[in-house]
Amino acid sequence: MCELAHISQVLLWDPSGNNIGHCALQLSDGTYISFWPEVQYTRRDYVKKLPVKSKWSTYKQDKCAENDNGPDHKIVIENSMLSNERIRDWWLNNQYQDYCLHSNHCADVVYKAIKIGLNEGFDDKLDDIESAIKDWKDRVQSHITGDVMWFKGPSTQKLCKT
Repeated sequence: MCELAHISQVLLWDPSGNNIGHCALQLSDGTYISFWPEVQYTRRDYVKKLPVKSKWSTYKQDKCAENDNGPDHKIVIENSMLSNERIRDWWLNNQYQDYCLHSNHCADVVYKAIKIGLNEGFDDKLDDIESAIKDWKDRVQSHITGDVMWFKGPSTQKLCKT
């Protein structure tokens, strides 16, 4: 989670084992954007590029879904770069869009949110953030070429440390 009130963070969990990894956005105002498939995402869904229903989750649920580990990487975004209000409004209207690993997954949603909320004069920073997210997406793509990509989002029934 965000340790300092004047920053927002992109949180990145690397893929490992049976976990595909995850990307979320923690805004300085406490808004948390995390986007998952609601149901099991299967090989057929991936090959046929089928969308599935989505759900959102909390940081605690994300951490639990990632074997009770915090994010492997954090991209710090100074508060002056983003409009929390624009991002929050966009998220409230878009958090239930369909999930598709090819075209609308967690990292895509985080990037769209940042692009929507980016304040004027920070376009060069968007390129840096996009590059970091792309590097992460490349690691995920390498990971899913095996048999470990069939996953679903965090379960509220899974027991985790508090």
